[in-house]
Amino acid sequence: RTLVVRNNNPDLAVSVHRNAATNTSAKGFSAHYFNPYTKLVADKIKDATSKAGTYSSTKTEWHVFYMSRISNCPVVLTENGFMSNKKDYEGIISDEVNDKKADAIVAGVVDYFKSIQ
Repeated sequence: RTLVVRNNNPDLAVSVHRNAATNTSAKGFSAHYFNPYTKLVADKIKDATSKAGTYSSTKTEWHVFYMSRISNCPVVLTENGFMSNKKDYEGIISDEVNDKKADAIVAGVVDYFKSIQ
């Protein structure tokens, strides 16, 4: 994934993931960023996801995930629900819910680009 981003020189990259934890009560969505210039887009994606109401909780976090450390463009790594949480998992296996989640991420990206014009 990092090679694809580096070779294509995009304006933004969003890496979509699912989470899991040994604690089955862990839940929700998180948008992770590494570089300070990426925090705004991570916040926009988190805000749009929160508005969509497809998760019980949403947050933005700084993290050192390898994918998010690409420095030629902003990169947001999203964790889209916990496979280890029964309610989150029900959304993960639903095409309708996944479409809403994807639309929310796109809305956050659009909000970001509108905000920097």
